[in-house]
Amino acid sequence: MIKERYKKYAAIIQRAKEEGLHVNDKLSVLMDIESADRKFNIRLDGMINHQN
Repeated sequence: MIKERYKKYAAIIQRAKEEGLHVNDKLSVLMDIESADRKFNIRLDGMINHQN
């Protein structure tokens, strides 16, 4: 279960890079996403699959 969540975090980071967002320190971004997920229970799949 935890491994699956981290795969989703990595997919969100990759999508952000593809969208041109500045992702210089992947570890910091990963920690931010994890923290937000724990605090706000974000919908990870929605962030990965969202279309503009």
